[in-house]
Amino acid sequence: MDSLEEGQKRLYVKQDDHYVLNAEGLPVAEDIQGLKVKHTELVEKENALKDQLQRYSGIDLQYYAAVTRQFDNEVGSALIDLAGRQED
Repeated sequence: MDSLEEGQKRLYVKQDDHYVLNAEGLPVAEDIQGLKVKHTELVEKENALKDQLQRYSGIDLQYYAAVTRQFDNEVGSALIDLAGRQED
């Protein structure tokens, strides 16, 4: 800092044991630790889903979709029927 002119020295602020540039208009450093943790969590979930998909890749997906639709229709019909009985 000794080699800087007085005007240049005013642009710096001492933080702990070093100087940091303190000029207006510069973005303030953000704490992104939370974002890094969330990113890691999402990547782990993605990898787990990929592993799960690989384990079930032998299943015929069209058959699975058809069975799922049939189950959903049966459950939906049962709920509608149950709601109708409760109204009576």
